[in-house]
Formats: sequence, C-alpha cells, structure tokens
Amino acid sequence: MRTILPTMLFAIVCWLSTTTAAFSDDKRPGAPTAPVDEPGTIHRELAMRAGEYTTVSKFWKKPGAEPIVTTGTAKITAAVDGRFIIEEFDGAPFGPPIKVMRVTGYSNHEKKYESTWAFSLSTAMMPLVGTTSDSGKTIEWRETAPVAKGANQSPFAMTRFIDDDHFAVDLLSRTADGSKQVKIETVYSRKK
Repeated sequence: MRTILPTMLFAIVCWLSTTTAAFSDDKRPGAPTAPVDEPGTIHRELAMRAGEYTTVSKFWKKPGAEPIVTTGTAKITAAVDGRFIIEEFDGAPFGPPIKVMRVTGYSNHEKKYESTWAFSLSTAMMPLVGTTSDSGKTIEWRETAPVAKGANQSPFAMTRFIDDDHFAVDLLSRTADGSKQVKIETVYSRKK
C-alpha cells in the first residue's frame, strides 16, 4: 500500500501537469484561454455546422466538360462534448449511390484539423490532416496514409465555409501542369 499511494499521486500529478499547464494558442479575438484538451473557439465553430443539409454535387469527368449534377442529403452532429463533428452523407456525387461518414475535429496539440473519411465503395478509411491560412474559412485537407496499394497520387480536398448555412467540400486533383482542378464539388445547404 505504501508504494501504490506515491505511484498514484505521481501519475495524477503528471496527468494534471499535461492537461492544465498546457494552454491553447488560439489567438483569434474572443478565443478563451483554455487547457489544451478542452474545446475552444475552433471547436465551437465546427459544432455550429451541426444540422441537416441538402447537397448538390457537380462531377467533372475531364476539364472543360459539362459536370454531372446530383443531389443528396447530409446530417452533421456534434460529438464528445463538442470536440468533434460526425457527418453522414447520402448521395451520388459521381454516379453510383454512396454513403460517406466523416469524423472531423481540431487538435489543439497538433494545431491542425484532423478527419477520417469512410465510404461505402471501400473498406478503407482515409485519414486526413487539414490546415488553414484564412482563420478557418477554408481548410485544405491532405491524406496522411495511403488508401490503395500502388496509388501514385494522394487525393486532397478543400472545405470552404460560405456562411452559417452553407459550405462546400471540393475533391481535387492535379492536372499535368501541376495546377489544382476540382473534380467533385458538393455544396451543402442547411434545411430550414
């Protein structure tokens, strides 16, 4: 018993020092000074996306071609005390019906957005890391692990927040000259 109590106290002190001594460096106006493991301004901004949406997707088979336009629905919920959002999407953005689940959050530790996407057309999950250069109005996503064997190009995506009731997710590719090209654009409109 004498060795267990000091060990437990040491573990508690270590845990407290990592959760209360480290603070978020979110410098946006109105951002609270909160422990690094607590949700902050960025998490509240993500949680504001919770709701039900209709979607319109445009898919370009090749540059300059007319897009294929389809509709769908999405439901976004805040989870784990506002730390994450979970999206469930049903649509057909490039032809066949597809279900998508996305879990998205912001890591105060890494100072990056993190997300995992899963699709009904695959058994793989796609982990992504996102960065922003405009205070979160646009998030550029990069895949962090290969999804398919032999894949020579990592997919990347962008989330654009248009206003409180609209946002878009663009799936991008690179053209032969290295420039970005939108392959699929999905615009979300909150149901009223």
